[in-house]
Amino acid sequence: MYIKNMKSSDKALVFTYFLGMMKLVARMLTEMNIAYLTLQGSDSIETRDSKITEFNKNPRITVMILTLKIGSVGLNM
Repeated sequence: MYIKNMKSSDKALVFTYFLGMMKLVARMLTEMNIAYLTLQGSDSIETRDSKITEFNKNPRITVMILTLKIGSVGLNM
């Protein structure tokens, strides 16, 4: 997995169609001690904004897992 070879200043977006896959990726990142956030279509606009701000500002969080349905209502990164 390339994520474990990332530099500390790198960030990655992981897109998936299925929530089940999101959970699998999240579990794997947890096992690898990699800080991440998830963003999915059911998140409120306020939650999305908060998570995006956290992802952009917190250097410890290097991965964001997103569902493809997030694009159906817009995403401003």
